[in-house]
Amino acid sequence: GRLRVLDAEQLADVLDERLALLSSARGVPERQRALEELLADTWRATDPRTRLVLSALAVARAPMSVPAIADLAGLPTVETADALDDVVSRGLARIASVPTGINRQAKISP
Repeated sequence: GRLRVLDAEQLADVLDERLALLSSARGVPERQRALEELLADTWRATDPRTRLVLSALAVARAPMSVPAIADLAGLPTVETADALDDVVSRGLARIASVPTGINRQAKISP
């Protein structure tokens, strides 16, 4: 759906609007406000490089190579690899080998 018609910036704006709606709506159950606060706290506590890598992976429609993630995240490849290791260790993405077995790629876990 939306990934096909929105670019990364537009998708981020939509997500920001949704989270703002959750936190500002009257009559929103406490559990929904608590979930939004938990997500926001977790995001703030995450290393900035890891956040950039997660953001890059979130807009990808297919597995990406580490250099492609680095380009999208605006990070050097070595820093991207370190951040990607953190993402994978948290179970938020997985590493897959492409058919040639030469290049390793990452994608967000379902």
